[in-house]
Amino acid sequence: MSEASEGVQSEVMMPRLGLTMQEGTIVQWAKRQGERVNAGEVICTIETEKITHEIEAPSNGYLQILQPEGTTVAVGAIIARILPRQEELTAEAARSRQLQAPESARGQPQPAGGGTVVPKQETAGGDGRRRLEISPVALRMAQDLGVPLERVEGSGPRGRIHKADVLRAWQQLRSEGAPASAAMPPAQDVARRSSGETEQQGRQPAYDREPLTPMRRRIAEHMLSSLQGTAQLTLMMEADVTQALRLREELQQEQQRLGGTAITITHLLVKIVACALREHRRLNAALVGDEIRLYREINIGVATALEDGLLVPVIQGADRKSLAEISAELQVLAEQARSGRLLPDALVGATFTITNLGAQGVDYFTPILPRGQGAVLGVGRICEQVRAGADGFQRYSRLGLSLTFDHRLIDGEPAARFLARIRYLLEHPATLLLSAH
Repeated sequence: MSEASEGVQSEVMMPRLGLTMQEGTIVQWAKRQGERVNAGEVICTIETEKITHEIEAPSNGYLQILQPEGTTVAVGAIIARILPRQEELTAEAARSRQLQAPESARGQPQPAGGGTVVPKQETAGGDGRRRLEISPVALRMAQDLGVPLERVEGSGPRGRIHKADVLRAWQQLRSEGAPASAAMPPAQDVARRSSGETEQQGRQPAYDREPLTPMRRRIAEHMLSSLQGTAQLTLMMEADVTQALRLREELQQEQQRLGGTAITITHLLVKIVACALREHRRLNAALVGDEIRLYREINIGVATALEDGLLVPVIQGADRKSLAEISAELQVLAEQARSGRLLPDALVGATFTITNLGAQGVDYFTPILPRGQGAVLGVGRICEQVRAGADGFQRYSRLGLSLTFDHRLIDGEPAARFLARIRYLLEHPATLLLSAH
């Protein structure tokens, strides 16, 4: 990064993180209004339909927040400014409030850190009223959960209330055994009673609410659209991965000697699936409208679990890459996904997807087809089994495989042959040496 300039005002805009991105939501400001920031420091976190991303300060100066947490703004919109002198902050904020506030509201106090200002009774018991700051997301959550604001202690600057504060207050109310109606605003209580709902009819288990994030909403839309728009069928097969695990161990030792990244069964499967797709092109395809699209490239998406969602980074041209290259690239992509630094362009272009639930003890499952793909491979856990052989009982390592495919595009027999080919390559991994990068 070039040396940051002093004495020049800069603007922070909602970035375009991918070709399809139209808007983003400000999740949290990492710095306070008026706080000194340096170029390259993270000042806020945004969320799009696909990823969470951190925005850095473009220059040195003092932060002027223009859009509060919870606000969704279009790409290119100015969400903050970096002012060269702190004294400019007050003047800028005053001018902005005078321009944006309605005539009747001018002159009223505004939140210093962005957000919503609401009146709050003094807890000391006087008739006076003070004002508090609360993020829009936290205010909506408090209203939805029926949490009185006087019961919420803000953890932000100047006592600003965030979503986590509302959730803590709600949990405290529940632990105290407060009835639902006691935590319900009067207007909601009146509406419930006026609807003719009896006490018995209205009783339901206590529950917590949380807003649907853009990522979670996008996942829900994709999953529902996929199930409604395709004829999905899942085949399951067991593979003996004893030899594959031995090969992985040998490669692991060599990787350590060379300072490379660790090799996992998922990395090995990316290479194996890519090789199998060369021979079974119909599995590297999709039915779109009235045409079958047979993809010329083999791009493997690998589902990566996040704390509150799922991302699928894509290994472009996986059939042309070595196992070491696949391992190194996937490690970088997974780290970027979990730290919120993955760009949307790394999530597009997959022609086939692998999703692994083996770490959670799952043997087989029915993965749902990603949009624009004809098949997806589900990977289960590796477990030790015993079987009878010519020399008596033998131990071996078993892996469960689940292939979901679009039955409109692919018949059961070719899908089974493709899955059997993956099993063969897992059981005879030396065969991969015959495959060119």
